[in-house]
Amino acid sequence: MKKELEDKLIKAFPNLYIDCDSDKGPMETCMFWGFECSSGWYKLIWDLSEKLEALIIKYKEENPGEEWSPRAMQVKEKMGGLRFYLSGETDEMSKEVEKAEQIADETCEECGKPGALKHRGTWYRTLCDDCRDKENYEDCERNEDEEDI
Repeated sequence: MKKELEDKLIKAFPNLYIDCDSDKGPMETCMFWGFECSSGWYKLIWDLSEKLEALIIKYKEENPGEEWSPRAMQVKEKMGGLRFYLSGETDEMSKEVEKAEQIADETCEECGKPGALKHRGTWYRTLCDDCRDKENYEDCERNEDEEDI
């Protein structure tokens, strides 16, 4: 993701992305590496972050004695899908992440338009047809008997 978009997310949602502005290294949080996906998912991640930030604030209000609170541990693309890992999430947070990951399965990672899973050899990405052509990916053809990736 473009650095300026990452910076906007980190600034707008300080409770969720608390580890991004810390001295923690890659052995403590994968957020050390930033957002490991393309900018087409920015709006999707923003919408999810709004929901999670509110839930974290609620968590902190309900647990005033705790120094620790849920937070993003890693945000990335893997096998064409969004993976958004939290540490210590509540059931409600997990449900919001699951919804966003499902939306990402139909959203081009490059531009944010409607997309589908594409491949180039063993590499998989969710792309619209235009970005598929630019990136030299092919449509994934599946039999109904095939398992999800």
